[in-house]
Amino acid sequence: MPHCVLEYNAALVEQVSVDDLLENVFEGMVAAELFASKDIKVRAHAFANHLSGASYQNFINVNVFLLPGRTVAQKQALTELVLAGLESLQIPSMEMSVQAIELEASYVKAFT
Repeated sequence: MPHCVLEYNAALVEQVSVDDLLENVFEGMVAAELFASKDIKVRAHAFANHLSGASYQNFINVNVFLLPGRTVAQKQALTELVLAGLESLQIPSMEMSVQAIELEASYVKAFT
């Protein structure tokens, strides 16, 4: 934990590699100094089809799923660091968002 799910429009890979997106999110998570690097997981999911009323052609949304226990200030700093990393890629016609989502205590995990 945490789990970071990066959603983006599939055509974005013509401008930036998915590896670069994943690395920027990972580095933002590390910079927040809230988690050990070994515990951070980042995944990407491309959307070939999407519809938005906005004029932006590209989008990135990052959902950061966290266990409870972080302050509002810590979550705000975390989302700002992840967003700053993505902004540093300077992708044109881009809409970006990052949100921290606290999981309920019912979250369970297993290794096999």
